[in-house]
Amino acid sequence: MMDEIPVRGGHLEGRVVGSGEPALLVHGSLISDEWDCIERHPALAGFRLHIYRRRGYGGSARHDGPFSIEQQAEDAQAVLTHYGLPQAHVVGHSYGGSTVLQLAVDHPASIHTLSLLEPVITTVPALGDLHGGIADGLARYAEGDRGGAATTLLLGIGGDDPAIAFQETLASDWFDRAVADLDAFPIEAAALGAWAPSADAVRQIACPVLVVVGDRTLPLFHEGFVWVRQQREDTEAVMIHASHMLHVVNPDALASVLGSFLARHPMTGSTPSRVSV
Repeated sequence: MMDEIPVRGGHLEGRVVGSGEPALLVHGSLISDEWDCIERHPALAGFRLHIYRRRGYGGSARHDGPFSIEQQAEDAQAVLTHYGLPQAHVVGHSYGGSTVLQLAVDHPASIHTLSLLEPVITTVPALGDLHGGIADGLARYAEGDRGGAATTLLLGIGGDDPAIAFQETLASDWFDRAVADLDAFPIEAAALGAWAPSADAVRQIACPVLVVVGDRTLPLFHEGFVWVRQQREDTEAVMIHASHMLHVVNPDALASVLGSFLARHPMTGSTPSRVSV
């Protein structure tokens, strides 16, 4: 059973898993249910995971025009508000990592810890390497080949053949969901093109920060990993054996790293919230 979280123009689908200190999980592009791989992992047993489908995914509100990273951050803040959370651990993967980085800049009081799982940092040189794969995927999308577009984009961004890499950890219908939600991708790609994280603003983030990268990921994400560390010298930086879909291809390693980081930075007096399972 999904909760309905009110936002401008409709609602987002959300749910809560587990009990303990609250943690907001923000997914990346194409696969909205990526957190299924770790949400019941023992390493995260002491946390109440607030998981939602971003705009354009599943039963959440659809896009009615351009939608910026800043607006994505406002949606994330609306999720925290809906669940009565003045502050939470916040985790974002890929496009979701960019979203929560912006959230930490715009709403610093909402963030107890910030975990960035291969965020897309648009100011690093290797961003250009991604353009070819995205262009090929968008061309297939424009031709009406939604399945081919989804596969091309997943290969171009994730680096692994999704039919092989994801079959053991994601639900059997994950690819059908990705194809159904594909209309969100051109809007998200345009938003990334218009967004540049402010190094000065990132340096002002006061909460503990974790950044995780895979050893088999694209240069774009390795450069983003370095960029975050350069802005925040006290950032906890970890590399695990994985490609870009860290928690899908190596859920044990990612969950262990994340659970350990959150446990080292406990909240005091965390606020109870409505719970669904």
